[in-house]
Amino acid sequence: SDMELRLIIDSLSGNFFISEIETQELIDRVAGLSSKYFKKKIAHYKFMNNRGKTTNSTILYNLELIEDAIEQKKQIVFNPVRTGKTGKKETGFYFRAPTTPVQTIAKGQSYYLLHLTDGKLASYPITGMANVEIVDEPAENLPEHWKNGIDYNQLLREHPDLLRIQHKAELCTFHCERWMLDKIKAHFGTELRVSPIQHRRTVTYRDGTQEEVEDDLLEVSVLT
Repeated sequence: SDMELRLIIDSLSGNFFISEIETQELIDRVAGLSSKYFKKKIAHYKFMNNRGKTTNSTILYNLELIEDAIEQKKQIVFNPVRTGKTGKKETGFYFRAPTTPVQTIAKGQSYYLLHLTDGKLASYPITGMANVEIVDEPAENLPEHWKNGIDYNQLLREHPDLLRIQHKAELCTFHCERWMLDKIKAHFGTELRVSPIQHRRTVTYRDGTQEEVEDDLLEVSVLT
């Protein structure tokens, strides 16, 4: 339906890991699935500048190579794209060690490659990859503790930013206001331990008088 197409177009426009050029091409193709009248309705949905989109326009090509390498059980090499001293993106030629692509994961406004090197799992933003090549090296096997596959729900719950994946998750407990819970669930997932608590604090007024007040807070525990 047209509404489903609009949802897809909104998703494309709002994703920062798809470049402006690729976004516009994809929106035009999606809009072409409906009538000419639909294109008039979404004229104001045309991608606007200054929304923080990546300037790396090779992400679709890189994704295709990564998926091919996973299917062929081969390793890949790539160069990092980083911000140089001039503030512009530069491609380095010093990170060409073969690595085994395991899975691609979209998380928030980023797209990550999970890859395996010497038995260690790590992540790398796909928008920061250039000159991706498949090399004639067999893919590494997953370590024994992942012999039945990686539980990606658990991985994202314990490492929501996909950083320091090798570190064992620890129980983290903190207090927050009730309105924050939805944002916390969006970040850590829904498998949280939540309980209401009373928090006492002292309020000092301008005239110097003080008063003890109680706030209704939540105590949240999560493995991360």
